[in-house]
Amino acid sequence: MNIKRIKIKNLYGYLNKTVEFNEDINLLVGINGSGKTSVLNVINWMFVPSFSNLCVNEYDSIEIEFDFKGENYLYCSKQNSEEVTLDLTNLTQNYEYPQVQADFKIHPKKITKNSKLKENLSLEYCALGPEKHEEETWNFLFSIIPNPVVIGLDRNLFTEEGTDLLYLDDNHKGVMRKRSSKSPLDKVMNLSGDEYIKYKNNILDPLCILSNSYF
Repeated sequence: MNIKRIKIKNLYGYLNKTVEFNEDINLLVGINGSGKTSVLNVINWMFVPSFSNLCVNEYDSIEIEFDFKGENYLYCSKQNSEEVTLDLTNLTQNYEYPQVQADFKIHPKKITKNSKLKENLSLEYCALGPEKHEEETWNFLFSIIPNPVVIGLDRNLFTEEGTDLLYLDDNHKGVMRKRSSKSPLDKVMNLSGDEYIKYKNNILDPLCILSNSYF
C-alpha cells in the first residue's frame, strides 16, 4: 500500500495541512509545532483504525488518498456536531463502501483541555463494533489493508524489564501494554533495512549490466 496524499483540516482546532507523498522514501521536515508528528498520528488513527482517537480529538476532516493492490482509494473522516464518519471509495472501480459512523458521547471541542475525561472516553470508544450494514467497510479497514507501523523515538515508548521489553501499542482496541523480546523499533529497523537493500539493488543492477557490457 502507498499513501499518495493526506489533507488535514482544522485538527485540534487550528492545524491545516496537505502533504503529497513520493512512492519511495519520504522525510517530514519542519520546526517544532509544524505538524510532523500530527501527520503520523492521523495516518495511524485512520488505518488502525483508532476510534479512541478519532472520537476525542477535534478536526473538521481528514482525507487520505492511497493505492492498494493496483487500485486507487479515497478515505475520508469527518466530524459534525453529533458523530464522526468514515467514508471509503474505490476510485478505480467507482465503488463507495458503506459509511461507518460513531456517535459522540461528548463532542471533542468540549474535552480538549480535560485529559482525564479524554482518557476515560477513549476507553469507552474502544468497545465500538460495526452495525450490520457497516461490516463490509469494517472488515476492509480492520482486516484487509495493512496497519501502519508508527514508532515515536521516546524513552516512554518501551522500557527494558529483564530479557523482555514492555511497550505501548495503540490499536483499534485501545492503548495496550505489551511484552515482547523485541520492541516495535526492532520491527522498523528490519523493515527499513529490507527496503534499503531493495533500493540499493535497483540502483546497482543497471550499473552492473552497463559495466559488464563493456567486457
